[in-house]
Amino acid sequence: MQDLIICNWLKKTVPTTYALGKFMADTVVLMWSLMKIGSCSTASLHFKNFCAETLLNAKVSKTTVFIAMKYVQRYMKKGNTANFTNEYQLFTIALMVAHKWHIEPVYKNKTWSDITHMPLIEINKLEIAFIESLNYKIHIGGDKYSFWLRCLTEYINTGKLVSLFVERFSKNAIPPPLPPPPGFGIGKSIIIPTPVGYERNITPNDYTEYGLYDGLKLDFF
Repeated sequence: MQDLIICNWLKKTVPTTYALGKFMADTVVLMWSLMKIGSCSTASLHFKNFCAETLLNAKVSKTTVFIAMKYVQRYMKKGNTANFTNEYQLFTIALMVAHKWHIEPVYKNKTWSDITHMPLIEINKLEIAFIESLNYKIHIGGDKYSFWLRCLTEYINTGKLVSLFVERFSKNAIPPPLPPPPGFGIGKSIIIPTPVGYERNITPNDYTEYGLYDGLKLDFF
């Protein structure tokens, strides 16, 4: 039910795959930057386009995307940041592992290398390190998945990053309805309120110069 609510919210945007890519990009960068530098940064336009283009080319389901985001949350919750040097790597490996471990035709690592223009040797190395950092706990049961979707819904409603890390909600808590999509659309960035209790640190993202990903055709604009 929660995934339907989230997807209905995303469907109000054009196009849906691009909106989902931007949403994942923003969420990954917020979690990544908080653990890496202690404050929240915003995703660069290049990274948003990279995520959207990867989702489009890989043809992954929304379930795979949400599970990949859960893997990122687990990784960050354990305080891990050493294995990755940038958010592009983290996004790619989390999405690849989620795709491998769930009900979809499995792509070889070489395919992911072709899609993302990330070196195969780097993908192989980071995949092993990522799975080890999660203590090989890759399976996500139905109850945990449903709870994670509720966390995402709460995060969309409130903009509070802490919503992604709660362990339980009050039994009497009724999630408010989702607001209209804030600022989605061609040429617009996702507008997410500053997380309560955290200082947003907006800085230029130098990963637009990360040459390994420049082979992507980013033609949304």
